[in-house]
Amino acid sequence: MTPQLSALRDASRALVDSRECAVFREIARADAAALAVVDDRLLALSRAALAKSRSRLRAAPLAAKDRKQLELAHLRQADAHIAGANRHIERQREIIAHLASYGAPTAMAERLLDALLTTRAAMESHRGMIHQQLGG
Repeated sequence: MTPQLSALRDASRALVDSRECAVFREIARADAAALAVVDDRLLALSRAALAKSRSRLRAAPLAAKDRKQLELAHLRQADAHIAGANRHIERQREIIAHLASYGAPTAMAERLLDALLTTRAAMESHRGMIHQQLGG
């Protein structure tokens, strides 16, 4: 193979690699935007659940049996929210690894991961409050 042909083949591969990287960057941007929406929704749900729990705690006392059933329902809901957050976090880590494997920028994806981790920590804190109400 001549040096010119070899250089042409290398340039062609570089062009294909650069186009693939651009495609993956766009996919990552779309995924990041979608996950940001989900993160905002999860954060809003978590804040609403916290507010609801606090208002119920200040409300007229319930019978012990009713309060326990209510808190158990809240605990199940908090567990479901945390499980969902864990799935989003795992997916975001996969996206970051994929971007890094192609040499694409990961800063935005990592910022989103930080937001997801912060949101999960708030959810876990809320779960802890519910657990305390149950006496555990």
